[in-house]
Amino acid sequence: MTDRDPDRLKEIRRALADLSRRVEALEAGARSGPGPGRAGAVARESEADDVDFGLLERLRSRSGPRYADDVGTVAIAYAGWARLGDRRHLWMKEHGLGELRAAEPERVAAALAALSHPVRLRLAWSLVERPRASHELLELLESPSPGQLYHHLGEMQAAGLVNQPARGRYEVAPHKVVPLLTILAATLTLIEDRQADRLEAFGETGAAPAGEAR
Repeated sequence: MTDRDPDRLKEIRRALADLSRRVEALEAGARSGPGPGRAGAVARESEADDVDFGLLERLRSRSGPRYADDVGTVAIAYAGWARLGDRRHLWMKEHGLGELRAAEPERVAAALAALSHPVRLRLAWSLVERPRASHELLELLESPSPGQLYHHLGEMQAAGLVNQPARGRYEVAPHKVVPLLTILAATLTLIEDRQADRLEAFGETGAAPAGEAR
């Protein structure tokens, strides 16, 4: 054993002790609710659902110009796994405040507008499942005429949500499957009118306590 080994062991023990304290604090916060001056929530569909406290802590620790400015700090992450037919999709993405601020409003609005019709939402789900020919889409949707179908597909293509790899054939690009499903999933949270009944206090959602640094 070298002279430096005891110091290294002490560092490891201190790190483990610190990690243990942080885990205990997270578990206590999850059980007892927000501390003084804090309001917050993690929405859970049921008691069986898991909250990834490790991910939440990592997001809360983000700093630097990608995540923070003189107004505040934002770190948003989404991830998903999908097995649809013979296709597999595993995806994770993280964005900071700077990236969100820099997003062109016109392009974002165009992408959201391209989904702002029930027929387009059904088209999106059909194409997330697998690529399809236009005649399949007409059969699945039943009501639209060919002209209406191509109009909706054209709007979705213009926004970059749908590709046309061959004549009369459409798909959602593999790397866009999870992001598109994330939009649909997040929208469910936005429109859920019973969400307040399922909130569990955690972390720092809400106003920061007076004097606390952002």
